[in-house]
Amino acid sequence: MFEGVPAGASVVECGAGTGLYTLPLARAGYSMTAVDLSASSLGELRDAAEREGVGGLVECLPGDFRTVARELDEPVDVVTFIKVLHHFPDHDAMREAIAAAWAALRPGG
Repeated sequence: MFEGVPAGASVVECGAGTGLYTLPLARAGYSMTAVDLSASSLGELRDAAEREGVGGLVECLPGDFRTVARELDEPVDVVTFIKVLHHFPDHDAMREAIAAAWAALRPGG
């Protein structure tokens, strides 16, 4: 899935939960920003990242992706919606999330 994306690239993961995808991507060398509505899930993710030695590569941001993505400090290389986009309440919310993702990407991301 990340073929062609160099290690060290910055990745924002929408709906990261407890890190099913975040942790392997961090272990592969990606700089991960995990976004989820559940602060407790992100707490579990943060603890797991520390235990696995990749805590420095994982930033956890609780909140609605549509808001959080617009508040990122700098553009990112990749935004993912792995098995999560269908959880948004309706098509308008999905469109807003995708628009927020596009806006968060650096040119060429």
